[in-house]
Amino acid sequence: LPPRSAAAGKEVQGHLAPPSLPQSQPLPQPPPLSQSQWSLGGASLLEFVEGSQLRLLSLSDNDIGGCGRSLARMLRTPSLRELELVKCKLRSDDVSLLAAALPRSGLQRLELAKNALTSNELAALASHLEASKVEDLGLENNELGRGSALSALEHAYSKRPIANLRLEGNRLSQRELADLMASLKRLRSKSGIDFSMASCRAGCDCNGRGEVM
Repeated sequence: LPPRSAAAGKEVQGHLAPPSLPQSQPLPQPPPLSQSQWSLGGASLLEFVEGSQLRLLSLSDNDIGGCGRSLARMLRTPSLRELELVKCKLRSDDVSLLAAALPRSGLQRLELAKNALTSNELAALASHLEASKVEDLGLENNELGRGSALSALEHAYSKRPIANLRLEGNRLSQRELADLMASLKRLRSKSGIDFSMASCRAGCDCNGRGEVM
């Protein structure tokens, strides 16, 4: 995702080195969903995804709150590597169901920005990240603050660092976010995992170094 403009007093760059994901040409995406399709469990979209070879699926800006079971089923699609769920009005149980399905999927990039996620949703994600293949996680512009959920995220990160983790625009002061990202970078260094060959996506402001200075 291209960098977002920083809100005064709220955002600093909290951006770790991105992963090198396989380059591919995704198939055409389905049109925006009607609420009636999702009220029936998303059957039409499920058929589309499960019968395809999609690597990238973007459902951003669709109101799909309450469809966690359908989203979890989509993760079973063997080819799916990237899922964009920005501004989808996801509910707590949606995120819990999605998180629980991650260890059984091949998903590498998950975008969850602008879903008003709180500590409950972050804790659900953190509990399944270590066993997942996610290397690129976008949590920008939610309602995340300091507490046990962020500690759980740090613990999961210590077990398996995520190459690209974004937390800008949450309920963290500039100092809190900077301290957190510095702590995660130290954990990454201790892990011995080399991200130096990671390639940055267009628009990344790390100047090719894989880190925001």
